[in-house]
Amino acid sequence: MGGIVARYALKDMENRGEQHKTSLYISHDAPHQGAHIPLGILYFGRHMVDQFIKTPVGNLDIPVNSGTVGLTDLKELLDAPATKQLLINSVNSNFQVENNSAFMTELRTLGYPAQTRNIALSNASHCAQGQGVTAGSQVLGATANGRTTFLTDLVLAITPLGAISSTATSIVLDEPGFLLGLLPGRSKLNIDFRANAYPATGTAQVYYGRIRYTKNYLWLVPVSTDITLRQYNSASGTLPLDSYAGGVNPSFKGVSLSTFQSNALAKFGYTVNLNPEFNFIPVTSALDVGRGNVVLTSADYTAKFSAASPPTGSKATPFANFTTSFNTTGVNEKHITFNDRNGKWLASELDAVAGSDVFDCSFVCATAAIAGSSNICTTSTYSVPVPAGTTVNWSISPSSAATFTSGSSSSKTFTKSSTFNGSATITATISNNASNCGSIVLTKTVLVGATLNLTAPSGSTSNGTIQVSVSGGTGTYSWYKNGTLFATTGGGNNITLQFGCSGGLLRVVANTSCGQAEITRTLYGTCSSSTMAVYPNPMTNELFIGQYPQEQANSFDVSTNSMNSTQSELRSATALEALRIEFYNFSGILVKSVALEKSSTTPSIDVSDLRKGTYIVKIIGKELEEVHQIVKE
Repeated sequence: MGGIVARYALKDMENRGEQHKTSLYISHDAPHQGAHIPLGILYFGRHMVDQFIKTPVGNLDIPVNSGTVGLTDLKELLDAPATKQLLINSVNSNFQVENNSAFMTELRTLGYPAQTRNIALSNASHCAQGQGVTAGSQVLGATANGRTTFLTDLVLAITPLGAISSTATSIVLDEPGFLLGLLPGRSKLNIDFRANAYPATGTAQVYYGRIRYTKNYLWLVPVSTDITLRQYNSASGTLPLDSYAGGVNPSFKGVSLSTFQSNALAKFGYTVNLNPEFNFIPVTSALDVGRGNVVLTSADYTAKFSAASPPTGSKATPFANFTTSFNTTGVNEKHITFNDRNGKWLASELDAVAGSDVFDCSFVCATAAIAGSSNICTTSTYSVPVPAGTTVNWSISPSSAATFTSGSSSSKTFTKSSTFNGSATITATISNNASNCGSIVLTKTVLVGATLNLTAPSGSTSNGTIQVSVSGGTGTYSWYKNGTLFATTGGGNNITLQFGCSGGLLRVVANTSCGQAEITRTLYGTCSSSTMAVYPNPMTNELFIGQYPQEQANSFDVSTNSMNSTQSELRSATALEALRIEFYNFSGILVKSVALEKSSTTPSIDVSDLRKGTYIVKIIGKELEEVHQIVKE
């Protein structure tokens, strides 16, 4: 209210020709187009006053912050002229919604002081982030249930206290409740109050309040009466002001409590929940967007307001400078509070430091993103939307994927490295040290070059069936098994392979957005029917190849990569047939091939020439083809 009173007083003095000797008018989260309280809460307040203020219960006290407000206080607050003048909408004693425009019309006609520099601070989120109360969500919920015990019912049924009990239990002196108290049986009381935020579109219930008294006649037949019941829906076409960005009312505190009490006479429990994070001073009101002369839309309430690029035309603000609330979390601040950034903004204005009091931190808002192609075939340019004076530091990972020129501009061109094909991540770190906005890191994943991605299990199923899929290609996919084309799929990018327990080499060729590409993978089986022993694993300079005898198929301990029996217990693999042993690295490239002739002993292979790493060992015989994975130390 202070910002409105100061504006009115300064302008009125100017109109009267009086010297106010004021050079700077600061409007801090002032409701130039009105303040807002959810109608559901206003309905609840009116219902409480209407229902309880004239009852035998008297002036109930409601806890507010560290003090209390009585029902008489609440009634006086709802009926106060200032309340009606400053609220966008209020609810009168007849439960009718009033748009209190008379004072706002007078204020709009009066205008602003002309002999002052007029500035405004809104506690709405700089990034236009909404409130903790979302459209249609519950703002207030209060439920209570109570009942008498059999002992109480029996005593009251045979004494005149039954009628008195009914009156006290039902809270108001109404005839149905009074008469129900005369009946023998159990008494129950149910209280249900609900206030909801306005929906995003259409209409919905914003308030429901009911107190119901039930008597189980002779403890068998329930008879109920609603002592009070009120429910109201939102008006069609009303904007969801509750959830828009704006200063939050500090007078409301979150409440979440429940309790249950039980004794020999009665049982009673209640639950209360209040979400105070609703829009109290809309950003459009604090900045007086359009000066109240135009109808504002949802896009106006959700816009990101910055003095560096203020609204223009019919929706211009009357302030020479303004700011919204910038903080690292992007949330709406409590009404008329300061944070470090806004305090510095105001200090600059008070010190009359030209230029330093205009800032734009909208680049840190969550909607910012790196714009540009998802592919780098040869060169691609990427950019981020940032204000002037903002620096952007670029990088790409892995660094071998592409090159780019130095500098900290808002756009950057990346050139593909000749030896790289694959996925990479572009990172833009945006900062503006002069604005004290901090920094934000944005990332974008791109494909560099002609790239295919192969998804396959590390091994086959027990029957050697392997399901694989390829992504990144378009059109026709050509599938090769061990160098031989075995399938062409028109547009399909997945296939089921019968590699058997021995596994094999898979190669897929397809078109991509950057031309034709291929991917190769050695797939090896994990079937339990492997007949060959390859040991030791890890290997160093020598690798042995043996074949399990059928009666000792489990003599090779896979968990320890060692033989449980002696070497002599292995049948010589080459005693049956000549073998070819091939070594592939994990890129599917053949790095070593050895031919083994028939022999009466278990053969060994010199692997000292292989580099350290993981290899796929493929054993090929006349009626044998088997794949194993092994590590070279």
